[in-house]
Amino acid sequence: MATVPTPWPSSQEIDRLVSNSSGYFIYARTVVKFVDDKNFRPIQRLKDIENLTGTGSQTAFEALDELYTQILSVVPQHHHLVPILRVLDNFGPALKMSQIDTLVGLEPGDAALSLRGLHSVLTFFKDRPRFSHASFSDFLRDPSRAGGFYTDEPARLTELARSVLSELSYTYEDSVKNRDWGLIRLYVYHYHEVGRSKFNNLEQLVEGELPRTPAYTEWTQ
Repeated sequence: MATVPTPWPSSQEIDRLVSNSSGYFIYARTVVKFVDDKNFRPIQRLKDIENLTGTGSQTAFEALDELYTQILSVVPQHHHLVPILRVLDNFGPALKMSQIDTLVGLEPGDAALSLRGLHSVLTFFKDRPRFSHASFSDFLRDPSRAGGFYTDEPARLTELARSVLSELSYTYEDSVKNRDWGLIRLYVYHYHEVGRSKFNNLEQLVEGELPRTPAYTEWTQ
């Protein structure tokens, strides 16, 4: 930060950010965390925000959509980003990084690399990432807002459901892995029972594609 001029940011820059936020704290908070990323130059990060195509007449949600798009667009390791975000959107802090790697079919550590640069929209509790605010999930689930970062495609959700159920039907020799996937089993069961699961064809996947192992049979009863 020694190269950052003072005063910085200028009062004009602050005024523009305040105007774009339209009183929504999440916009200001996300901008601050985005600019504060130690892996990038803060002045350039703020310029990236200022260069967004916002106008004085845009709504707070439009400004937030532009901000989220900008944040996702500059992620260095972005090839697997959408599948990883889809997993996080559906299972949130229930998953460890290693489990995300497994579900997306990545090498160990790839999910962590792909999420670098997203600390402005993610919160980490130990090894479990989750979205910092519900508005980010709302953005990702709307194709008109998220564009290429849309995560809610039905076919892709079915693929994810298969991956999850396949893991739940497998018994590892490692007791820690069995415990971790057991927590996911409870998570999926709860959300399906209360009608909040987006995997509407869960029963068909269970009946048609998975072996009836003792552990799995116990979960479905």
